[in-house]
Amino acid sequence: MPHELKPVGAFQRRKPVWDPGSVKPAEHGNLQHMKSHEVQEYRYSELSWMSFRTLRILAGPPDSPIFCKLLPSTFLSVESGGAVNWQNYNALSYWWGEGEATHPIYIYKHDNWGGLHSYKDDLSGERSSNNFAVFYVRGNLAAALREFRSEKNDVNFWIDAICIDQSNTDEKTTQVGKMDLIYSQAQSVSVWLGSGKPKRTKETFEFLYSILDLRVLDRLIRTQETPMKWVLVLNLLKNRWFSRRWIIQELVLAKTATVHWGKEVMLWSDFAEAIALFMTKIHDIQEILRNTDLPSPLSSNEPRIAEIEPRVVGANALVEATSSLFRKSMDGEVLERLLCVEVLVTSLFVAFESSEPRDAVYAVLSLAKDTEIRPQIRRARSWERPRQRNIFVEVALSVSPFLWWITLVVCRECLAFWRGMFVAENLKDEQESRGRSREDKDDFSILDHRLQPDYDKSLVDICAGFMEFCVEGSESLDILCRHWAPELPSCLRKTSQIITEDSDNYEDEESMPSWIPSIKGHAYAGPFGVFRPRTNADSLVGSPDRQHRRVYNSCTGLRPYALFKVNAPAQKKETDEAWKKHVLRRNYVPNRASAVGRRYSGQLVVKGFILHEIKHISDRVLDGVIPHEAFSFAGWETHHDNVPDVLWRTLVADRGPHGVSPPLWYRRACLECLTQCNSSGDLNTKDVANHADTPETMRLFLARVQSVVWGRRFVLTVIPNFRGQPRRRSSWEPPMFGLVPGLARERDVICIVYGCSVPVVLRKVEGKGGEQVWEFVGECFVHGIMDGEAMPLIRTPRYPYTDSETFVLV
Repeated sequence: MPHELKPVGAFQRRKPVWDPGSVKPAEHGNLQHMKSHEVQEYRYSELSWMSFRTLRILAGPPDSPIFCKLLPSTFLSVESGGAVNWQNYNALSYWWGEGEATHPIYIYKHDNWGGLHSYKDDLSGERSSNNFAVFYVRGNLAAALREFRSEKNDVNFWIDAICIDQSNTDEKTTQVGKMDLIYSQAQSVSVWLGSGKPKRTKETFEFLYSILDLRVLDRLIRTQETPMKWVLVLNLLKNRWFSRRWIIQELVLAKTATVHWGKEVMLWSDFAEAIALFMTKIHDIQEILRNTDLPSPLSSNEPRIAEIEPRVVGANALVEATSSLFRKSMDGEVLERLLCVEVLVTSLFVAFESSEPRDAVYAVLSLAKDTEIRPQIRRARSWERPRQRNIFVEVALSVSPFLWWITLVVCRECLAFWRGMFVAENLKDEQESRGRSREDKDDFSILDHRLQPDYDKSLVDICAGFMEFCVEGSESLDILCRHWAPELPSCLRKTSQIITEDSDNYEDEESMPSWIPSIKGHAYAGPFGVFRPRTNADSLVGSPDRQHRRVYNSCTGLRPYALFKVNAPAQKKETDEAWKKHVLRRNYVPNRASAVGRRYSGQLVVKGFILHEIKHISDRVLDGVIPHEAFSFAGWETHHDNVPDVLWRTLVADRGPHGVSPPLWYRRACLECLTQCNSSGDLNTKDVANHADTPETMRLFLARVQSVVWGRRFVLTVIPNFRGQPRRRSSWEPPMFGLVPGLARERDVICIVYGCSVPVVLRKVEGKGGEQVWEFVGECFVHGIMDGEAMPLIRTPRYPYTDSETFVLV
């Protein structure tokens, strides 16, 4: 294709990333009959609110250019029983691919619906540049289009890269909000893993079919035969399609799904069961490959087979997610969504990536049970709601004892009267509420304005709004300690700027507040690390689905004080006429709060108290090597036969693998491990665990230690010498031993923040205006205060904690 034809749209200008399933640019056939200077670039037409596009791939021989047409369609309506211009279609689930979009396809230029019959007349003769415009796609998508094209019949597909005008932010916002309808109303979802190598793809799928027979699976594990087959599956699991965040929605909402890898096809239900069975035997498979002299299926910068953690492998997380999100009827209809949005974003979907950082939140909204509310209802913050109290109990408790008998007589006489009044008032409220509910049914439900998809929002706004929504729902600040927030792509950091509502100044979007926890702090450094060794320790607060069974309780369950500061709104009000124009222009659900805009300032106000200050700090635990300072801080000497409780309990964060109390045999296992320290006094947990003579119990103990200490530092803390402390202390307290984040430094302070189940490390800094503010360093473990032991030292605080210290986090 001549050089003057250039790629179209923002989709084609994204940063190239590696895709094992993509293909090299192919020959595009003989296009001599289409003069290059006459071929125009394709231009999208406007799309109405309740419409979407489907791509009709026109029949043609395998080596011919790809010709197609975009057809408008409206969503199926339950009330109407159908839709105008409805086209049956399959939805394509694929990974975008790498590099620039250099593969041309040709789209029919006339988008009006009346031209549907006329375009067939155009195609009956020569496919000329007068009727078609060029559109460029990446290699992986081009290969998929060729694979799914039929030689005899036209086929309809929905493909996001083509059916959505990616350069139109408003249209993209609207279509993303309807993604669940698009996939649930598709006849089937076709998963495209790439072209692959014909011999390898066929052999891999045949092996997956074979292990669906449980007897065959057990025999293969028991006899350790054909180890190379397991390597084929591991290579399959490296396919980048398994790391896409959108695939969860695409699969769980599908009526049926098929997996395509080159020419090979497999039902998704069979494929998912085969992967699930494979993962149940992963430790046995790791042992087989350890004992077999085979070339590693992983590259040199990836971990050994034994170090792969099953729970962060994208394929395994995908299979688990698709089976745990919904409660469905026998015919596959979704009856109930089971998980909240905080669980999906910060826990279940961390193993999956998205090329658009905002999709870290947007890709899961239609799957959560708590992301839709009525537009008229404004929820008060949960911690601001007054406690429900019985008026009679309040009166009885407030009177003095010698007046008790008088109060009792009066209450007995008035009880019937007041109870009747309350019942009548409640019945009136209930009737009014039912009337409003009937009116609300005629309205539509929309997402909370803080979560509603809007690609004009800054990444800071999206993350802060999501966190505020989650804090209100969970009544907890533990989300501060879960590393989930996406990184802004480096190619966009210098050019991605936003304007505040009350200022003409620009502000770089890359400046994320310290209290928005980056995914780089995740145990496996986020989705790109699923086949890399551990980078950081696990979060101490555990998963948000254990909200009512928290691992620790350092603040004794006090509800949070959390104020997410926002900039002053624009000093103008939209008239009704301007509002109508705004809705028509933006072409999506009218939500005034989202349209007017609300930009977070980047400050979060919390309350609590300072407990200790870091006095001594060890080197960071790198690659599993615990430095000798950790043992000396805890008071252990090499010649002792008894391990101090403070040492072995801190090494495992005083918990077992699932947040339960640690077994007592951990102490003896710790003593055995300490005998393996090197001449410098350091303990290499990886070497000890991988040694052939190491007992299995020691390996279990070391696995728990690694999940706690990896990347952290050991510290000794002392009472800070600050004035105005809201906490009474004795004249002397012994130093405390604990674990802090790798970024912690001496003089950082350890605090109890109300609403957070674990202590946190804060650092005092000077704000832009010279005021005192705090950076959030991270969560920490301090032996002896994890279950509320520090709270009795002060008077039990009551919300809004006016006597406690206020921390402005930046």
